[in-house]
Parts: sequence; structure tokens; C-alpha cells
Amino acid sequence: MTVRALYSYTSAESDEISFTEGDTIIDCEHIDAGWMLGRHPVTGKQ
Repeated sequence: MTVRALYSYTSAESDEISFTEGDTIIDCEHIDAGWMLGRHPVTGKQ
């Protein structure tokens, strides 16, 4: 699944990624209520 960020987010933990509004996040899957696992295609971070 691919998603587009509605808001910017600055990571608070080492296992999170930062992104800006409008960024596309790829290879997404739901892992917990309100959280997803995905990869930022520009930075490669997951």
C-alpha cells in the first residue's frame, strides 16, 4: 500500500521516520492502532 502524508511529522524515536506534508510513503502496512510501517522512497528510511 502507498500513502500520502496529510501532515508533516518529525520523528520522536529512532524507529520512526520524518516526513513532510505531501510526501509519499511506500510499502505500508498497519502494525498497531494508529501506526503503520512503511518506507520513505527518497531517504530509504523505514
